[in-house]
Amino acid sequence: MVSLLNFIVNIRIFLIKTLWQRFLSSLPLDFDSVLWDYLDDVLTSFGFGGKCHSWISGCLNSAKGSVLINGSPTPEFQFHKGLKQVDPLSPFLFILVMKCLHLSFQRVMKASLFKGISSNNSLTISHLFYADDAVFVGKWNISNINTIMHVLKCFFLAFGLKINIHKSKLMGIGVCKEDVTDVASIISCVTFSSLFNYLGVKVRAAMYRINSWNEVIDKISSRLSKWKLKTLSIGGRLTLIKLVLTATPLYHMSLYKAPIGFLNHMESIRRDLFKGIDSSEKKIAWVGWEIFLSSKKNGGLGASSFYAINRGILFKWIWRKSIRGVRRVTDNHSSLKRASPWTDLVRDFIYFNHKEPSKYFNLKVFTRLSDFCDHIFITKIKVSVIMKNRESMKDMMSKFDKLTKFEGQDFRRWQKKMHFLLTTLKVVYVLSTPSLVWSENETLETTRKRMKWENDDYMCRGHILNGMSDSLFDIYQNAKSAKALWESLESKYMAEDASATKFLVSNFMNYKMVDTRPVMEQYHEMLRILG
Repeated sequence: MVSLLNFIVNIRIFLIKTLWQRFLSSLPLDFDSVLWDYLDDVLTSFGFGGKCHSWISGCLNSAKGSVLINGSPTPEFQFHKGLKQVDPLSPFLFILVMKCLHLSFQRVMKASLFKGISSNNSLTISHLFYADDAVFVGKWNISNINTIMHVLKCFFLAFGLKINIHKSKLMGIGVCKEDVTDVASIISCVTFSSLFNYLGVKVRAAMYRINSWNEVIDKISSRLSKWKLKTLSIGGRLTLIKLVLTATPLYHMSLYKAPIGFLNHMESIRRDLFKGIDSSEKKIAWVGWEIFLSSKKNGGLGASSFYAINRGILFKWIWRKSIRGVRRVTDNHSSLKRASPWTDLVRDFIYFNHKEPSKYFNLKVFTRLSDFCDHIFITKIKVSVIMKNRESMKDMMSKFDKLTKFEGQDFRRWQKKMHFLLTTLKVVYVLSTPSLVWSENETLETTRKRMKWENDDYMCRGHILNGMSDSLFDIYQNAKSAKALWESLESKYMAEDASATKFLVSNFMNYKMVDTRPVMEQYHEMLRILG
């Protein structure tokens, strides 16, 4: 949610010069005010049966409480509304309640009573919900603000969830500060700037600067001041480094790419703690820093570097974008499904930055993903996720590894084996299917199909090149696609096989037996002609 909110604020400020003015507000909600009778109607609307109704009603009606007065509890009394926060069922019921608020905003959007934000005429955003926080985003005008207040009032009358306006915040991007203050005074909320804290992280902060990470450094320094470094053994200091010092900045590092200066400073703090000294002291290191960072499997102490941790955690967003956002992998097969809103946001932001999202996707996602991971690694991951019978697939792949390298002879035999391999990997269709050309007006479904074809074409071309000798690999490695590579091989070696066969038949038919020569000598000559 922090990444999404920070992304939206960034993209709004980026687009503010060309699009409308926006506002953003955060409104806290509450578990304890949900009306049970309306919740029952919601369950009926969502298709819950009578037995499920009775179970949920029994859980709600059985809730009782008492008050401690001077240490003595009063007689228990029964609740008549609200959801218990300690009840594991409450979050799921609260999600259904927030779903109703979501449907309400969809209706006012369809009725043109509220205008959200949209980019490239594709995804439109009007609200975001996370737990009991709600964020509303839209065009800056009085009509939009009145619509939000009216919807929230109807929501309160229906569910009993009253918004605490005094704790709500209003922000205008590209709007005069006086206008924001005037509107905030009308609806009795407070204002805040584009740089604010949410879930413990600064939104809209320049996290590529070292100064933006001072809060993390101060938090770690405050903990270090409470530890008696010189009284701890080297094993105790190593345990504190792994469990506390390394884990403290993980939340921030999972959202932002940390600058090198900050990472070096964090490594120096860990190094001094491991030695048991202050930053002003010096001491001989009895354990090399490479051994300290290496895994236990490789003879090290198992404390990974902050650089590797940061890049490894951030890599999940690339993986989610390239795998989950475009293609959802199931147990049995890989199929194109509906992309996530996060994918649409990233695609629209890239469009405004680069104007050619297809080239950017190929360069930043798939190409760099292939460079980061070995091609065999990606293939094995895809096979292990897609196929249920992993052991049989492992045996099959081991047999494929024994495929003889093509060296310019017996092309037909090698061609059939390679075609079978590509068919098993479900990428053989690219040899006969033309690629889709990117256009500005293409739909999201067309974009998914085109990106899937490009990914499969890369895999197919790699397998064909991998099955060739080094000399042929150097000749054909610059082929633009798998289809072009396959057709080049066919045009050359199929023609050579045909001409060789024609020459063989011609020599055999033109061979004449001579009576004066020995029969066995002429017989061996005919065998040499037949090869």
